[in-house]
Amino acid sequence: MAVPAGAISIRKQMFLSYMLLFTIPLLVFCTVLYSIMDDRIRTDADRTYNSLLSNVANDIDGKLEELNQFNRQLASTDWVARIAHMQGTTIDYTRVDPIMLREYSQQFINYKAINRIIGDIALYFEGKDLVVSSLGETNIAYFKRHMLHTDDLDLDTMVRGHPNETFVPARLYTYGIERPGYLYVQTVPIYGLRSPVLLICFISKQSIQEALNPLLMREHSSVLVADSQGVPLMNEYTENNEPSREKQPSYRYEYVSTQNGWQYTAIVPHRSVSAAITQLRLLVLGLAVLSGFIGWAVSLRLTDRGYKPLNRLIGLIQNRLSSAPGSKPKMNEYDWLQSSLHDLFAQEEAVAEKLRQQQPIVRDAYLKRMLEEGFAANPEFEKALTMLSLAFPCPLFSVCIVDGSPLIPSERRRVVQAGRHAGITVYEVDHDGNTVLLCNYFSAEAFVAYLALLTPEVYGNRAGKRVFFAGGCGDSWTSLARSYTQAKETMGMRFVQREQHVLLYELLGAETASYYYPRETEERLSNLIRAGDRARAADLLNEIFSRNMDRDAIPPAAFRNLLLHMEWTVHRMAQEAGLADSVPIMLQTVTNFRTLSESQSYIRELCEQISDYYEALLLRKGCEQRDRILAFIEDSLTDPSLSLTRVADRFQVSASYLSRYFKEHIGSNFLDYVSYRRYELAKALLADDKQDIKSICRIVGYDSEVTFRRLFKKYAGIAPSLYRDRIVDTGRPSAPIENFVPPKIKN
Repeated sequence: MAVPAGAISIRKQMFLSYMLLFTIPLLVFCTVLYSIMDDRIRTDADRTYNSLLSNVANDIDGKLEELNQFNRQLASTDWVARIAHMQGTTIDYTRVDPIMLREYSQQFINYKAINRIIGDIALYFEGKDLVVSSLGETNIAYFKRHMLHTDDLDLDTMVRGHPNETFVPARLYTYGIERPGYLYVQTVPIYGLRSPVLLICFISKQSIQEALNPLLMREHSSVLVADSQGVPLMNEYTENNEPSREKQPSYRYEYVSTQNGWQYTAIVPHRSVSAAITQLRLLVLGLAVLSGFIGWAVSLRLTDRGYKPLNRLIGLIQNRLSSAPGSKPKMNEYDWLQSSLHDLFAQEEAVAEKLRQQQPIVRDAYLKRMLEEGFAANPEFEKALTMLSLAFPCPLFSVCIVDGSPLIPSERRRVVQAGRHAGITVYEVDHDGNTVLLCNYFSAEAFVAYLALLTPEVYGNRAGKRVFFAGGCGDSWTSLARSYTQAKETMGMRFVQREQHVLLYELLGAETASYYYPRETEERLSNLIRAGDRARAADLLNEIFSRNMDRDAIPPAAFRNLLLHMEWTVHRMAQEAGLADSVPIMLQTVTNFRTLSESQSYIRELCEQISDYYEALLLRKGCEQRDRILAFIEDSLTDPSLSLTRVADRFQVSASYLSRYFKEHIGSNFLDYVSYRRYELAKALLADDKQDIKSICRIVGYDSEVTFRRLFKKYAGIAPSLYRDRIVDTGRPSAPIENFVPPKIKN
């Protein structure tokens, strides 16, 4: 089946879906928040600057309105009117007191202190050559040259051009000191005058800047003021916001005075407003990043949670695929599952076909596995049993072993048919050289009824060779292994089976059942074996067997324990003698025989073998002891103190035991053997004529020469001196007495 290799995986799709679900709303929220906050910041900025601009304009308008009021007050002042109505160009000081003019100058100074925007104030009477100011009263020429001098403005021209009100920038010099600022000139409203009276106010640049400070000190703004005709009046800016910087992006806020029509314009650099917007952008960007991270984390967690069932399914299928197990899908998971399921179905069909071909072999293998220790069922094992048509519908389980050669096909069919008649399910398998029956049934009565059906008539001529050994009952598959072990234990009791063709594990009896084999009898049997008395040991074995076999109440387990106990006794005897490696004894071998007589014969043979070994061991030890005694006697022949008691003390035995030992193993008594060995030594010495008879008597261990001569004549038939003479004359000793037989050592 064709599968698109480039399809995006389900995991990625789920992750992207969750990301869109959680992240996009958060991003939209951040965008809307940014839009609202941006509009709010801009609105607040507009409101703030418009409010500041209107406040500054109203403040300046208020100061100018105060000047207008002061101007009108001057028009109604008596001394101003008298001077203004004087004829000619000179002042009539009879009508005006010069001292009062100084007081009028002081009034100007006081008014300047009240109206902070005013730098200096002067009252100019055109055509009268008189100026009264806050700097003092003087003539017009002096005033223009020293007090309020300007290079770029002509006072008369300015008055004629603006007869009512004039406000112009000016760079003034007072007593040579430069004073940048503005001139505000108004005509004093006195009617009926030919020559006007001018109110001249000098407004310093610093005072204007102080009035404009609410704007100028806020984010380095600039302020432009023009009259109602658009003629610029003021252009104020801070040191950090020079006119050259006005070309930079900026915001303009305008306000038109309702009092005099002046146009106020505030120029605010773009960066002043954008700083708050930049902070807002950073805040919104941080929220966007945080929302993206939260969306990513939540999406990843939900993706893992939602993808887990699909991933588990993929893992199960990967483990079952025979080709490339454990490989991760490189395509869309659904497409991969579809392709893998097709492959899995194909594999299942191939496996099913192979199982159908090898079902008998596989079936036997699974049945044998159920008989093993530690067997545990699992879903895959149950599925395999279903595929093999092995069903266990009943709650109880048992195992039965058929003794003898494996069943032939006809016998197998009869066993299964007998199970159907009894209402139980029976499966047969060859295991460990025997046929094993796995039985599944509803009740113990049904199993007993099934065993009752396994009568000799079922098998015809072969029935006498079949014995069924049944294990215990269990309630799960895992109990089959235990039941099989119990059946093998029951099989170990077949040597006590008499006429029964079925032997049940429950009927074997307790392991601790008593039998006749007391400790005294065991010690008696051990002593007979140690003594090598095989005949009496065999009689005692027959007595033990007969006394136990006559007790019909003893269960089979007691017979097995008796035989094992007796086998252990014989094996212990072999170990005591150091013959465990030489005697072929294997513990519990006695339980492997089919009949009791075979087991008894095995015990008898072992006893006979151990008795023979002990008998040979005793003989070998007796020869070694005899050789040591004779060697000691040979070394002590020349010692006159050699006696039976001395030899007995040397070998730590009694004199009577040593006397009997000489009779049994040497064939003569101790004294005859020693006398004869001294006689043999004396003959050898007599062949040398260098020693006399007396010396030879002492050498061979006799203190009495008479005794030596008597014993020598007893064995040689002649005296020692005559024996030497014959050897010297003839070269050979005389013939011994015909009836004398020297002592011989028994082998």
